[in-house]
Amino acid sequence: MRDVERCDLAALVDLDQGRISPRLFVDPEIYRLELEKIFARCWIFLAHESQIRESGEYVTTWIGEDPIIVCRDRIGKIRAYLNMCRHRGALVCHADAGRTGAFTCRYHGWSYSTEGQLVGVPFEEKVYPNGELRKEEIRLVEVPRVESYGGFIFGCWDEHAESLEAYLGDFRWYFDIFLERALGEWEVVAGVQRCVIECNWKLHAENFGGDSYHVLLTHAFATRPGLNPFFSLGSLPLYMEFPAHVVTFEQGHSMIDVLYHGEYYQADLEAARRLGPEAVEYVEACYQKVRTRKSPEQADVYGLGPGLIFPNLMFLDFGCLFPAGFYFMRPRGPERHEYWAIHLQDSRAPQVVKEILRRDFIMGQAAGGTFTPDDTDNFWGMTQALRGIVGQRQWLDYRSGLAREGAVQIEGRPGNIGPRPSDRGQRNFYRRWLELMTA
Repeated sequence: MRDVERCDLAALVDLDQGRISPRLFVDPEIYRLELEKIFARCWIFLAHESQIRESGEYVTTWIGEDPIIVCRDRIGKIRAYLNMCRHRGALVCHADAGRTGAFTCRYHGWSYSTEGQLVGVPFEEKVYPNGELRKEEIRLVEVPRVESYGGFIFGCWDEHAESLEAYLGDFRWYFDIFLERALGEWEVVAGVQRCVIECNWKLHAENFGGDSYHVLLTHAFATRPGLNPFFSLGSLPLYMEFPAHVVTFEQGHSMIDVLYHGEYYQADLEAARRLGPEAVEYVEACYQKVRTRKSPEQADVYGLGPGLIFPNLMFLDFGCLFPAGFYFMRPRGPERHEYWAIHLQDSRAPQVVKEILRRDFIMGQAAGGTFTPDDTDNFWGMTQALRGIVGQRQWLDYRSGLAREGAVQIEGRPGNIGPRPSDRGQRNFYRRWLELMTA
């Protein structure tokens, strides 16, 4: 089977007309090229610093289909390695997380320090007599670029890539709102929820990064009193009534529910009053912290809503009384991916707030919650329809908002701002996708 060519890809993404070919979501050649052109070259989220606080602590994750160990070495430096022994290629770490002084292969027992150096070879003098093996020349394959922004650790296989700050670009203006809003430290609540979803990873990414249209249709239960776990405090008005905006960025990132005039803050205050004075004081203090440390304009944004850091880190954040969730997708083939969900909490949040947020995270967008099965059922059904011969000859419609591109100008707020609902987030995703795939 011939490789996918640049002209083939350009013919599958017609952004001027707002059309995408179903082949993007089922073609194994396209998928293999994505692993090379996107996951091996972009900055990919690896872990949060709160998960590896001490020397020797580690978590395991993935960049594309490459297994990765993220750890702190003996002096506390954050490192990331390919989870593969240099002897026969077996895993050297099988646990999800832990603390260790060395990573050891189960097959032949080769072990490596947290600095990546081969330090132990069982029966070395028998198997490699007369110094045949030079341990000092053998190391774990290290991810050449590992950088952290606000405690979020990213890695990149391309040693010539731009810095992580440059990669985040103008999105940092918004991301800093979330980072500064915590009175203490953002920390991951123990446990990562995971599930396997039978669809291409891009269907999930574009949903978070662009699709507000489905919310009250797919998640119709959210409008029923007492059945909405996310909004159990009554902190948000009806979703489609938001005067919200879609904001996109050159690097492929996007946000789909941005409010600029304190609406999320006022909603949080209303909910906090029902919880009591301690919650009100907390919400007010978070708002003032952003206003003081960043700017009044950023404080009035207050919550980010749903969004995507290209290519595969999704987030939900509507304010202090909404469970901050970050969602990572691990590709596992053209029609399958893993969905990882982590919940972050402010270490100085009142205990009553922490408990409500933990509960709402578990019940909401997490792997075992009420929103995720709705979405994944849609993604599975789409995959059944898109993989057929006739189905792949059709076009999918992404033209919502094309006539309104550039219709909103808000001085001093970065990003390409437009009205919602709109497919501008999805179109921005596939614009960046096409740039990288044909580079």
